[in-house]
Amino acid sequence: MLPRTAPGGVLAALALVAGGAEAADDPRPALRADVDALVQALAGTRPREGESPTARVNGLLAAGDARLRPVLEEAWYVVTTRAAGERFRGPVRRLVRFLWSFTDGDVVVPGGEAAIVEVDGVIRIRAVPRSDDPGLAARPGDDAPPKFGALVRGGRLRAAARPDLRKAFAALDEKGLGDEERLSVAEAIGEACAATRQAVQDLARRADAEPANPWLLTALAWSGAAVAEPRLRAEIARVVPGRTRGALAVLCRALDHVRREALVDQIGKMSTAARDEALVAAGLDVATLVHLASLANATEPKLKRALASAICRRIGERRADQPSTGRTLAAIAGILVSSLDAAETAEREEILAAAASFFFGRDGGGAPCPGVGDALATIAKDLASDDLAFAGTDTSILGLLDQVETGERMPLLTDVKCPDPGRVELADDVRARVRIRGVLVAQWLRLSLTNAGATPITVNPVALRHATAELSRHEVYGGPGVDRAYTRVAVRLGCAGAIAVTPADRLVTLQPTESYSWTVTLDPAHRDVEHVSVELTDGFVVRGKPAAPLLAWFLETWVK
Repeated sequence: MLPRTAPGGVLAALALVAGGAEAADDPRPALRADVDALVQALAGTRPREGESPTARVNGLLAAGDARLRPVLEEAWYVVTTRAAGERFRGPVRRLVRFLWSFTDGDVVVPGGEAAIVEVDGVIRIRAVPRSDDPGLAARPGDDAPPKFGALVRGGRLRAAARPDLRKAFAALDEKGLGDEERLSVAEAIGEACAATRQAVQDLARRADAEPANPWLLTALAWSGAAVAEPRLRAEIARVVPGRTRGALAVLCRALDHVRREALVDQIGKMSTAARDEALVAAGLDVATLVHLASLANATEPKLKRALASAICRRIGERRADQPSTGRTLAAIAGILVSSLDAAETAEREEILAAAASFFFGRDGGGAPCPGVGDALATIAKDLASDDLAFAGTDTSILGLLDQVETGERMPLLTDVKCPDPGRVELADDVRARVRIRGVLVAQWLRLSLTNAGATPITVNPVALRHATAELSRHEVYGGPGVDRAYTRVAVRLGCAGAIAVTPADRLVTLQPTESYSWTVTLDPAHRDVEHVSVELTDGFVVRGKPAAPLLAWFLETWVK
């Protein structure tokens, strides 16, 4: 890790051993972590833990141009070449230009994201309100982004920020300051006060004088003072239903920074109504941990069912600006699967609807689509065997360097014609080099993919076995007075949602003429269906390098 001086102050220069040799510790992980955190903050999803923007920026600047530039070049490469990183192109650009001292006053920041500024020695993340104004679009020219060298040409790294504590304390009471910016100031105050015992004591006295001020308590949390935890616990315990949720969210975030276990424990001790308020404010990660702890201690079936219902509500109340880790997503899958076994009819429908919405992007209203229970069980099984992982919504931007995101769309060859002559046939594409066949026996659909080309291809067996299916009825116009109806099952493969990741060593490479076969279990009601179509979504990414071009997705293709 990069050595730092007192939190919030100027960071120490990189320590070099005698003779000018490289430092023993590799600085890149720390630099990448700071870049990731700042980019996420500028995209509107600030990490709930870690140092303030001031400390993170100073950490990057202390590394110097020679060490910082390669890390940011990697970030720029990701956001200009990877589909999953494209939405972070604006935040990376704003961070790079800020570090190299460009003002960029002409940059348009889309609503829901943020600008990065320095005021009175404090680096602030200034949130931009969401807006439907089409003028708040991406910066013109982003479709043809410049090379990294052109992005920083003519600039030089800015000087490290030196917080002015007197002005920073005054800013906490400044009217019109957004919560995100006020949070940046509070964190920097806490880190700066940590430099001396006297400053920490003064900060604690300020917090005691205004015990309901969440920003002073946040500063106390970021100072690292031992007195922060009991004060935050006491203030959160005073929560009553209807209290301003924004203030409660700030308090929960501060205690989460001090010690997540303390926040989980504190919320678990609260009365039902107050606990519900705190769970929404704390976010899905913390709420999931609270529910897991409660489930571990629950013995009554009625209580277990109530807890399962509670996690379903949390899923519906989740907020886009509170990122969730892959561990949380995996835990939710486990809770839903285990709860299905003991669920009664109405509860089962609630669980399946939550799973359909959370993992498969389906509308949670009405009856859940058939097969969601089986699909959810497949997710849990593959998570347990490490065939599947969830990257989470807090995915590392630079981590995308290790992922093959989508591979290729390969049109498929099939012997089955579409029953609707009005539909466009795609299987005759001259690029097609993969043949698909399907046999429906009762409710089991046996599928096979054959490499019909002259070079190897790779398939993802994990993605192929994650399937949902829907039964529908269609009418075909056959001329005046002639209509023909048919039923069909549309099978969607690659359905695990929530940024599913497969290790490259689980892939299967097919040489020319080789085949891969597998079975999809359908609903028993599908056994007499007339037609079956299959498509593979591009919801999975691969971590690692496939041995041959990856068949990542294909469009609707008929197999019966």
